[in-house]
Amino acid sequence: MAKSERKSKWKRKFRAIKREKNKKKELMMLNTVIEKRNQALSEVMATETSVQEDEQMQVAGEQKVYNSKTKLDKNGNYPTWMNQRAIKKIKKIKKRLNSKK
Repeated sequence: MAKSERKSKWKRKFRAIKREKNKKKELMMLNTVIEKRNQALSEVMATETSVQEDEQMQVAGEQKVYNSKTKLDKNGNYPTWMNQRAIKKIKKIKKRLNSKK
């Protein structure tokens, strides 16, 4: 048996002992982490349900109508979900069509 094999055998033996010794601490830590996570999830779920109810009430009251051709509402504003690139593209097309007339 060579020196390196003896040394690694010794290290493996003590690592196994250390694992056994620390197993209790690890289990306790994992249990506390799981408990904290479950508490946080229950709090989040409670707030999400109240937020969803509020959003449903707001959405039901505010339905904006947009023109399908120009994508403008009655005040002349573009939808909030539309990005600036799309707005520029629509304006460019509108400008080109108006210049031909």
